[in-house]
Amino acid sequence: MGDELILTRSFNGAAKTYTVDIEGNHIDKETGEMVYKVTTLGRVIRDARIRKGMTQRGLAVLVRGSDTPYCSPQTMNNIEHDERLGEQYWQSLSDLLDIPMEVFIFYGLLVPINMVPSYEYPYHLIEDGFKVMRLVLDGYTDAIKKHRLKEVD
Repeated sequence: MGDELILTRSFNGAAKTYTVDIEGNHIDKETGEMVYKVTTLGRVIRDARIRKGMTQRGLAVLVRGSDTPYCSPQTMNNIEHDERLGEQYWQSLSDLLDIPMEVFIFYGLLVPINMVPSYEYPYHLIEDGFKVMRLVLDGYTDAIKKHRLKEVD
């Protein structure tokens, strides 16, 4: 089987079986086509946990929060089902599940505006987007500094 995982999910009451590769891409077992699914931070965390071969309870035992030294299995369940954002656990989950922190920030920023992507973006695209944003902000900051220096002169 290699770096793949067989996953069955229910969509609109119908169970479908997918192959999930190491990147989290879902391929329909019947058609072999890539499935573009609605994705949330909870699903990203759940899929990464499953790829690591961990249970919710096993992951919860290892997770540490910024405000609390533990994470209950119920809290982990709530995070995976998007009933709780769980920001205080992001760094620990990032480290344990090998999910870049930028992925947490990207999906976390979408929650307050009720935006749910219809495609799970590969981690490297999210990281690259944040790099570009940092470059733009750095350039903008430099331009402001130069402008202020001219005003002083």
